[in-house]
Amino acid sequence: NGGWSKTSTVTNYMSFFGIVAYSFMNRYVINMNLRSDASNRFGQDVNKQFDPTWSFGASWKLAQEPFMMENLPWLDQFNIRATYGIQGNVVNSLSPEMIVRYQGLHSSYNEYYLTISSLPNNQLKWERTKSANLGLDVALFGITMNFEYYNRRSNAIIRQDIAQEYGMESMPLNGGLITNQGVEFTLNYTPIRTNDFAWTVGMNAGKNWNRSET
Repeated sequence: NGGWSKTSTVTNYMSFFGIVAYSFMNRYVINMNLRSDASNRFGQDVNKQFDPTWSFGASWKLAQEPFMMENLPWLDQFNIRATYGIQGNVVNSLSPEMIVRYQGLHSSYNEYYLTISSLPNNQLKWERTKSANLGLDVALFGITMNFEYYNRRSNAIIRQDIAQEYGMESMPLNGGLITNQGVEFTLNYTPIRTNDFAWTVGMNAGKNWNRSET
């Protein structure tokens, strides 16, 4: 009834990472993450196996500054923060190796033959996403507010048209660009707070813009 099929997939990962964080005078905070990931999905080119990624963040607790505490004692929190980083992603359904399919006996030659399911691509590499965030945290009179702006750009793997001499119409390539940017706002208010009871009312809103290019 149509024969049989067998699929075997092996995915291996290896990662090294380190984290550094420092706080000075409880007002200035910085942190850094360094990471390197390896995957056997990119076995044809060893230079593409390892994907170094990193991120950096900084925060300034402005409400803890002496001049703010003297002039604005009712301001409980006023933090400005920013982060930037690069991360990688592996598409497990793709492979840089050539994949062929047995088609049985050829009607004319009476020989077993193969057809190409996926062309080899030794340049296939990690999808990389660059992310930037800006944030503001404010707390006063029992009200907490958070404002966030983010921007993400991803080098996505997409299927693109290729020259006819390759024998196929298209193949997966690192050529797509996906951009996401948006804003988010959160507001929480606690009108009643006792030792045994608290009532908090919250709302949030956001807007996202998405664009993809090939």
